[in-house]
Amino acid sequence: MQATGFDQTGFERWKGLVDKALKGASFESLTSQTDEGITLEPIYAPANDQPIAMRAGGTPWVVAQRIDHPDAEAAYAQTMAELEGGASGLVLVSQGAAGSLGYGIDLNMLPTILDDVLVDAVRLTLEPSPARARDARAMATYLDARATPNAHICVDFGLDPASLLAASGGLRGDGPSTREAQARHFGELASHGFKGTVYRADGRVIHNAGGTDADELAFVLASLVFAIKSGEDPTLSAQKTLLGVAVDADQFAGIAKLRALRLLHAKLMEAAGIASFAPQIQAETSSRMLTRLDPHVNMLRATTAVFAAAVGGADSITALPFSQSVGHPDSFARRTARNTQLVLMEESHLHQVGDPASGSGLYESYTQALCKQAWEAFQAIEREGGVIEALVSGHIQAKVKAAQAEKIAQLESGKRHLTGTTVFQLETEYPVDVEDVAPVRFALKDGLKTYAEPIAPWPWNASAQGAAS
Repeated sequence: MQATGFDQTGFERWKGLVDKALKGASFESLTSQTDEGITLEPIYAPANDQPIAMRAGGTPWVVAQRIDHPDAEAAYAQTMAELEGGASGLVLVSQGAAGSLGYGIDLNMLPTILDDVLVDAVRLTLEPSPARARDARAMATYLDARATPNAHICVDFGLDPASLLAASGGLRGDGPSTREAQARHFGELASHGFKGTVYRADGRVIHNAGGTDADELAFVLASLVFAIKSGEDPTLSAQKTLLGVAVDADQFAGIAKLRALRLLHAKLMEAAGIASFAPQIQAETSSRMLTRLDPHVNMLRATTAVFAAAVGGADSITALPFSQSVGHPDSFARRTARNTQLVLMEESHLHQVGDPASGSGLYESYTQALCKQAWEAFQAIEREGGVIEALVSGHIQAKVKAAQAEKIAQLESGKRHLTGTTVFQLETEYPVDVEDVAPVRFALKDGLKTYAEPIAPWPWNASAQGAAS
């Protein structure tokens, strides 16, 4: 479609109209600041940047939903409901995984959970426990026994010692020994011939503790460097690493973050002497943003987050159910989470356009500014010796604590609001049904040696409710 028959209107003319409407107030009064200190302007001129290489237009993203019920039969029912309802991927959350949110399966349950699943028709993503090699080996052994050829099965094994150390403070060995172990595990798992990935570079633990988007991206890059250095073949190690991020209800930030991640990945590959390729990116809706008060608003938050992840080009998206903050989500909450993705894909057709944000002055400016901030934060981590060493020294924890403290101060001052919790509270809270499942009592430090201070999830609800009282 061509915009013919219209007068060309330049930036200065638009700005003049804005100034007139402001009636003496400054233009700068309409600007805002991101958590990183990036200034967002009220109007932008079009940009001439080229689209970023990402999931091709017309390619659906993987609707990847969590399987995390500790009972085998219930987890099987959960699996069947997700697949029959339209999911195209399963995230198998092991008990004690860094992103388990208190619930998870035992890998001994795999025969019950997956025996009726066409394993060549879905993407299987493992979030392993601290015994990550044991869990990955159990998954590979189970799939080996299936009649389906391994070359037809797409599985992500999720080996991610950086997230484990960040979440628990523990590892089974120091940085060098962990690298050696990673190399052994990589060789063993790659030899099975599955499609998919072996390593994972995941920033969710940083996001969900209150870190900035730049901090999260820097952690992903540093974790990716750790993975590359762990393998004998840097190119293969990079190609076999899944990138993971969290996306919240800030639409602008979510789209910019995913676009920035691809640009940063390309820059890192160039610096490492690895031919550029499109990485696989999995996005999960933020657990940090979910509230216990008026939790039905979480449906709107999840919708915005999925929209941002889809427009930003995520290859796989996991939508957390709206009641995840209250307890173990029931079938209704899971269905609404899944259907949120399906509606945005099959009715809004968000997957039909590749990088629709390309050329937008806002998104191009935001993406580039975020790239700069994240790259500088990444370089600071590398100066510490790498992601493991930066966690051991407390460098990363200090950054996250500072970002978290700033958010709490904004809630307490009223500068930041949380609908249904700090503003527009319900006079009467309506109960939300959740399943009668106790959080899995699994200590992340079992069998691990403490090397660092753990990064705990940020108690958003406690902070926000305190600000509201």
